[in-house]
Amino acid sequence: MLRGPQGTLFGKNASAGLINIITKRPSDEMEGSIRLPATDDDMFGVTGQDSGSITDRVRGRLSFFKRDYDGYSKNAFNGDDINGDDSWGLRAKLDIDLSDRTNLYIIADYSRQDRDCCVAPRKDLGFGRFVAFDYQGINVDDENTDVLVDNEVYADTETWGLSVEVTHEFDN
Repeated sequence: MLRGPQGTLFGKNASAGLINIITKRPSDEMEGSIRLPATDDDMFGVTGQDSGSITDRVRGRLSFFKRDYDGYSKNAFNGDDINGDDSWGLRAKLDIDLSDRTNLYIIADYSRQDRDCCVAPRKDLGFGRFVAFDYQGINVDDENTDVLVDNEVYADTETWGLSVEVTHEFDN
């Protein structure tokens, strides 16, 4: 059991501080955007959002993303491309005025990530290097993107969340 003040362990006075991320609420006016990033190494993505009034008392926002690329590293052990990503997700928000004094705010999100990552290539940064392994043909220099991994590399995650906030304005 911890005794005494815990301000240095938890909360806004902790040495790590407090991180509070507030995303944009649904808007009254219709608005939207879409981005289509792509690179010359076969990475493609799409992100977007749409927001606005559904009725006089209900506003909504939908945000989404999709990211896809095969990978930028060659595994010298088996010849596979790794450090790729196939991910997507979405977030839906409803901001509902139940009355003039009561508001219901609902946020639901879901994301799926299927990655074969994250292996950092060995690089020579010009300080002289100590290489304790046989890199089997990998040229360890500042331009290297190849890796040597003799096991499966993956990150397969699925996340979701739900948040509900009720706000009521009382007399006085």
